Amino acid sequence: MVFNDHGTLQRLLWGVSTHRPTDPRSSYLKIGDEEKVSQRIVEYIRAGRLFVGVEGDEPALAYAINTYGSEAFIFSSDYPHEVNKETIEHEIDELMEIDDITDTDKANVLAANAQRFYSI
Repeated sequence: MVFNDHGTLQRLLWGVSTHRPTDPRSSYLKIGDEEKVSQRIVEYIRAGRLFVGVEGDEPALAYAINTYGSEAFIFSSDYPHEVNKETIEHEIDELMEIDDITDTDKANVLAANAQRFYSI
């Protein structure tokens, strides 16, 4: 599963935590009585089963990486639509300037996670 930005993931986690389940027979998602859907989503993130596309200027990216780990996030650009080489380089520079994440986190977001996602 892939989301197009971290904001969508945050809204999803909030939404499933605050609304009544719409799967009363548990035919789509099997969870225990005390388990929350948002907890299951976080498990999917940590298990490498859910990926989120992000750009370099995501304001909450450091928080998300420090909360969920960097393995879920993949740099995305919409290239060649709406962007050019300079804007992509600017996005990468912005990502590299984030002080609150490690060099390993940055390498994961920029390359390693996409390689894992595409099995290359």
